Amino acid sequence: MTKRIKIGEISRKSGISQDTIRYYESLGLLRPTERSLSGYRFYDSETLLKLVFIKNTQKLGFSLKEIKSLLNLKADKKAKAGQVKNEMGRKLEQVGRKQKNLSAIAKVLKQMILSCDRENAPVEDCPILKALQEFELNQLESKTLKEGGLL
Repeated sequence: MTKRIKIGEISRKSGISQDTIRYYESLGLLRPTERSLSGYRFYDSETLLKLVFIKNTQKLGFSLKEIKSLLNLKADKKAKAGQVKNEMGRKLEQVGRKQKNLSAIAKVLKQMILSCDRENAPVEDCPILKALQEFELNQLESKTLKEGGLL
């Protein structure tokens, strides 16, 4: 017979809050093995393993939607390891794109820092703050600015 574990205990063992466990349940990532007449949720040791899996995949940057897909593959007896490998490949591509974006952001931040050669000037003369305002304005569509009476 499988040991019945209450949500509080599974929360303590996994380090995941009860609210988060309920949220995962609402998303279909896991489900209690049974409920008592009074509504208490009971889980089994397999749920604890799923929670560890969810935590580990989140640390690798997977979204809950992606995690659900991996859990579905894991549960599908007809699924192949190549499908999991493909999911990992997609995530790696995403990470590469994020790295490029972060590198571009770092470059802009460095340029802004280098532009600040007057550290003792009044804040209203701060080239970083001016650059941020200009950056924001350049990102807005001119149509929106015209409609708002800013141009």
